[in-house]
Amino acid sequence: MAPSPTPRRSVRVRRRQEALPSGLPVEQLLLAAVAGTSDVVLVVGRDRAIRYASAPLATQFGYDPAAMVGRSLSWLVHADQEAQFDAVLTQAELRPGSSQRIEFGMWHAQERWVITEAIVTSMLDDPAVQGIVLNLRDVSDRRDLEAALRHQAFHDALTGLANRVLFTERVAHAVTTNPDEGSVAVLFCDLDGFKSVNDTQGHAIGDRLLCLVAERMARCVRASDTVARLGGDEFAVLLEGQGVAASAELIAETIFRTIAAPYMLDGREVTIGVSIGIAVTTGVGDTADGLLRNADLAMYKSKASHPHRWVHFESQMHAALLDRVQLVGELRHALARHELTVYYQPTVELADGRIVGTEALLRWHHPRRGELTPDHFVGLAEDNGLITEIGEWVLRETCRQAALWQQWAPEGSLFSMAVNVSARQLTPDLVQAVRSAVDAAGLPPAALMLEITESVLIERTGDMMALMQQLKSFGVRLALDDFGTGYSSLSYLSRFPVDCLKIDRSFVKALGSPSSETELARTILRLSESLGLATIAEGIETPAQYAALRDMGCRYGQGFIFARPLPPHGIDEMLGGRLFAHASPVPMHATYEVPRQSAVRLPR
Repeated sequence: MAPSPTPRRSVRVRRRQEALPSGLPVEQLLLAAVAGTSDVVLVVGRDRAIRYASAPLATQFGYDPAAMVGRSLSWLVHADQEAQFDAVLTQAELRPGSSQRIEFGMWHAQERWVITEAIVTSMLDDPAVQGIVLNLRDVSDRRDLEAALRHQAFHDALTGLANRVLFTERVAHAVTTNPDEGSVAVLFCDLDGFKSVNDTQGHAIGDRLLCLVAERMARCVRASDTVARLGGDEFAVLLEGQGVAASAELIAETIFRTIAAPYMLDGREVTIGVSIGIAVTTGVGDTADGLLRNADLAMYKSKASHPHRWVHFESQMHAALLDRVQLVGELRHALARHELTVYYQPTVELADGRIVGTEALLRWHHPRRGELTPDHFVGLAEDNGLITEIGEWVLRETCRQAALWQQWAPEGSLFSMAVNVSARQLTPDLVQAVRSAVDAAGLPPAALMLEITESVLIERTGDMMALMQQLKSFGVRLALDDFGTGYSSLSYLSRFPVDCLKIDRSFVKALGSPSSETELARTILRLSESLGLATIAEGIETPAQYAALRDMGCRYGQGFIFARPLPPHGIDEMLGGRLFAHASPVPMHATYEVPRQSAVRLPR
């Protein structure tokens, strides 16, 4: 037969009575201190000895409640907090009925410290208790979560660096506490070439690259400095203390060299660069927002002034920023407003002056600034994500125009249309864009020649090889633009499916006079011939240059000696008049001019 509940209750009561001072009513104490709570309840006397411990002490802290009675409370408290804890108990003695909250480290039976929250209530004047009551709970998990959330709020989730919020706060604190001139410096760092890696190799590889960059940057600075990832591929560094103006350039140089070293990602070697802007406090009205803005402006100047590694902020940069922001806003609407148009520069066969094709050159007929060439706005389009839309429009328009000009191609050949392709366009999406433009225009694919700079091929060898093979698979031709100005590693040429080399105008300029560039041009022509590639010389302006190239065996050329870039009707007139057909070198010196036209509105 199971025992009745009465004897069992008597045993529980007797055990509790053994853990309490003689004569203290058990029921009153339980109601006052224990009822309705899952917290650990301790009753401590004036001597700091534990007089009562509730059952949850075993589950939360691993101690037998009965075994703890009579022991000093102080041995459970972290040594660094004993004085603070004792002061709270002293206050409880002096102020009966008062209640205080304290958080401290408590020693767990499993030999570890846990963060413990205690509500300390003085019940010394309560006849039923006559002690100080502590309601305890382990808040370690809660504090860990709060710390994690706090870290997440102020740190970049991918790299673990400070984020924009924390960095801005630290800059504000630094500017306030270091008011002297040159005592605070901010470096804005924007990666060069990261987007192409991210677009072509995938976001997973891009994320790994950002983490590696973060690790390298952290090694470039002092322990007292702050490195932050502001978002995307933008990083920043905060330097504080006397003399940071002088050390800022040294740190910038270290960052530049460190970031530029190759990275190995999935067995591929990847290289990127970094543009750095430096802003230093002036000691007069400095603010965090102003310092950050100035560093950002200097960074954009650095990017535009390649190959400068870093640029210090100068006051005139602010006006340039406002102008840039306005131009970007206007560029967003330029296509819809029919302000963009394509001009064409003839490509001529040097032997007889016959026009065999054209190169497409984008122009922006700005309503206030006049005609703008690509160097004024293509960089803006790339930085602000507009280049894809603009580039696809250029492909559609040039393919349409090239289809019309096929009537002028000699029998058995094609009239060539060369189109420059931005590095930002060189993604798998380009293949479909090119195919759509060619198909819509009814243009033979071989009539379209895409021009790519050699630096892109070297930096993105694996991805570019696959992309070029896809383009070649349906007949498009490929040219290497500005050859000789970049890496000029001749060994890679045979690896890429290139059809044509374009000799940069810097080599052509020196022709006709003794110089090393003349011999380089000759070498490039011999190399091109040995690889079975066509060669086009750019920037031919004088009869001497023309004659030198023809004598060297260069077959094709472009330049002002033949014609400046013209709107489509200008090329129509030249083709219809057969201006260069069977011409000798002498007449070709006269540049064919078409009167300046207003913005040519081309159909989308």
